[in-house]
Amino acid sequence: MFTAFYGMNFNPFSKEIDVKYQFKSNDFVQSTSRLEYLKQAKDRV
Repeated sequence: MFTAFYGMNFNPFSKEIDVKYQFKSNDFVQSTSRLEYLKQAKDRV
């Protein structure tokens, strides 16, 4: 509706966020690396 009116390619108010637009803060990087470590450690046991 408003996307066509304003000539937008996507809905900027959608709750689904595309991964290419995410901001990788230091906290995000640290938490994902810790989760990856736990995943690898589980496979070793």
